[in-house]
Amino acid sequence: KLNYVFKGAPVIMRYSVNGAKWCDGELSRHSRFQDVHCFEFNGHVDSLEFVFKHTDGSWGNPDPAKGNQFLQRNPEGIYNYHVKGSGEFLIYQGKIAEVHQEKMKEKFMVITDLDGTLVGRLDGIIAWNEYFIWNIMLNPNFKVAYSTGRGIELYMKLYHETPLLMPEILVLGCGTEIYHWDSTKQGLTVDYEYMETFSHEWDQPTIMAEIDK
Repeated sequence: KLNYVFKGAPVIMRYSVNGAKWCDGELSRHSRFQDVHCFEFNGHVDSLEFVFKHTDGSWGNPDPAKGNQFLQRNPEGIYNYHVKGSGEFLIYQGKIAEVHQEKMKEKFMVITDLDGTLVGRLDGIIAWNEYFIWNIMLNPNFKVAYSTGRGIELYMKLYHETPLLMPEILVLGCGTEIYHWDSTKQGLTVDYEYMETFSHEWDQPTIMAEIDK
């Protein structure tokens, strides 16, 4: 199974199995993460050479400077990813590694603010992405949530302007809205059950009248 971390539209993978003719396959979104694109083979594969193609026409080739061991150089001198045998792999910004994230015994969640905390320094976001992706992203018992005063429009603006990755859970509007990534709908969905609980006995006209006094 391949897990390709990439912020963007659906990704095409060009691949060759056991040295056979090259084929194209469309990756699907991960069940938990919007920014993880997945491709899975059924059955045993002795050798798999592959590269990613983005909808803007750019290619997602490996970076040999990152010390990758799962590489192969083609006759044109361009590096492709190359893995042998079965396994699960994680690919991010030209680096590939086998997934060895041990399942935590207890469920654990990290919740962080954005503006002035996780967001504010570009190098800080990049460092967090590196740690999150390579150490905990695919651990089923570990979840990450962002909590911010921003509404959904301002959050999406921040998401598109920075390297910030989409978490599993978004707590927006100072706790008034919760969003989850829904892989079946291929988008963020509002937690209406939470909103109904939050809105119980909420009398907005009375509150606004008191504010206007």
